[in-house]
Amino acid sequence: MKFLVVSVSTLFLTLSLLSGCSKDENVSAAKEEAKAGVEAAKTEAKEATAEAKDAAKETKEVGKEAVKETKEAAKEATAEAKAMGADSAEVKAVKDAGQEAVQEVKDVAKEANAEAKDTIKEVKEAGKELVQDVKQDGKAVVEAAKNGVAPAGATTDPAAPAAGTTAPAAGTTAPAQ
Repeated sequence: MKFLVVSVSTLFLTLSLLSGCSKDENVSAAKEEAKAGVEAAKTEAKEATAEAKDAAKETKEVGKEAVKETKEAAKEATAEAKAMGADSAEVKAVKDAGQEAVQEVKDVAKEANAEAKDTIKEVKEAGKELVQDVKQDGKAVVEAAKNGVAPAGATTDPAAPAAGTTAPAAGTTAPAQ
């Protein structure tokens, strides 16, 4: 299962690149970047949920097929026992063993289906959490753009200004360290 990881540094990248732009332009760019991040997170969450649903459907089909094959094998075993001239007690024992095997396969299939449903729920919840996290990151970036500063730890780009500072004005150089 894969989820798009959209961090504050990704969302703030536009602001870092547009450091020579006006504050309004930075805020607008931050809003667009945040919106795009949320849409990407929603898309990833939907895709992950669809994959989990497909896997659950496949699990259900495999379980049905296994039950069907086990039933057929049990019938064949019972028929063979009869054909070999087994007495009624032996035939009943073979038939009972076949029914027990079918029930075991049904139980395993039922458990697998329940686990697949749980996985779908977990994926949906993780997707919701991802979208909320991205929304929060986006809000932090927009707020930072409004204030003209980067949120703490917003970027790992060594060329970007340190957290809590503003970029040098366009056409100037940063002070020597």
